[in-house]
Amino acid sequence: NKFYSRIFGVYNVCANRVGDETLGERRQLDEDDDDKRDGATNQVFSFWGGSEIVDPYGRTLAKADMYKPDYIKADISRELVRKKRLLMPYLKNDDPYFTLRELNRILRRP
Repeated sequence: NKFYSRIFGVYNVCANRVGDETLGERRQLDEDDDDKRDGATNQVFSFWGGSEIVDPYGRTLAKADMYKPDYIKADISRELVRKKRLLMPYLKNDDPYFTLRELNRILRRP
């Protein structure tokens, strides 16, 4: 999360579930379903939590507990995103119209 926040200069909000869940809790299979597989409804999926909010500089603003339900929040700022993007050398001379023209040229190539 920190890497992507820093490389793209954006906030990264990673939301992850927590707890165990069986396939049977997510979907009810019909009694006469031909695709029913033995044990498919007993498969357990575990989710670990640990949601987090990371700023454009890679700093963790909030982090949820691992393996138990938690609530997090953080204030975010457009100004911080703007400042970070001004510091990113590969975005300083970015021309979105040039990128669009080049992508169109590539896609139309026989």
